[in-house]
Amino acid sequence: MKQKFMYYFFKLFLFVGRIMPKSMVYRFSSWLLTLYYRRKPKRVAITHANIRRAFPEKNEKEVIQFGKRVYHALSQTVAETILLYNKRMSIMASITNADESIQKLKQIQKNANNGMIFITAHYANWELLGLFLGKCGFPLVNVVKHDPQSLIDTRIITPFRQRYGSRMVDHKGSMIALTKALRRDEIISLMIDQVVQPPNGIPVTFFGHPTAATKAPAMLKEKYDPAIVPVFIQRVGIECFTLHVGDPIVSPESHSEDQNARLSLLTQSYYSAIESQIDQAPEQWLWLYNRWKEIKV
Repeated sequence: MKQKFMYYFFKLFLFVGRIMPKSMVYRFSSWLLTLYYRRKPKRVAITHANIRRAFPEKNEKEVIQFGKRVYHALSQTVAETILLYNKRMSIMASITNADESIQKLKQIQKNANNGMIFITAHYANWELLGLFLGKCGFPLVNVVKHDPQSLIDTRIITPFRQRYGSRMVDHKGSMIALTKALRRDEIISLMIDQVVQPPNGIPVTFFGHPTAATKAPAMLKEKYDPAIVPVFIQRVGIECFTLHVGDPIVSPESHSEDQNARLSLLTQSYYSAIESQIDQAPEQWLWLYNRWKEIKV
């Protein structure tokens, strides 16, 4: 009963976003995130704790101001995602360097002998990134936490993300699906900025502090040698973004016979790329979740 109520409430929410003037969609989203900010002190506390950890030089006033900018940036992303869902926002016109980015991706794909893995993060409007790539001929295989019992997930979120040919793979048992995807020369997209505990994760350093990250891209790199390409989307204005397509990450040289040591080096290089991107516009990253949980051995 609760799931049906949430589903129809979500449908109503999206319908309102279809008929409401664009300016009102942004205001409504801002109001929702402001309400969330005020009603979820524990979540705000986690956000502030993450910011203090990553930027210890900031004083308390700066931390609070930073946190408010994070929630404001998220409100813009929510509003734009509603507009994207309702096809009220131009995907192509929103990317300032669309042609240049696509040309670079085509060149990387041409030189990649064993497929490609895009590594990215919950940064700026990551939903727009997936739609843009799919629309431009780069449909993705995304690893997600899929709940087949959730009407919102199965009837709204998944069809939205698959709109231009991308498909979703559940995180449970995903390595087999990803291996098959590489063999079919599909493009894998992995958002690797969440904590993944061992044995599926491996220790890395992120903003100077230890955390645990998925070792999936490193394992696939070791076994199949695909091109590992950092791809991010960065907001430069309202409904205006720049795509950052990095060069394929060169694997750090390692002669260690310890597989975990090699995987750790590889994963660290991927996390360094993410950290470098976040530094460019840190308020655009999703700081709301605990990114530095104690590593379970």
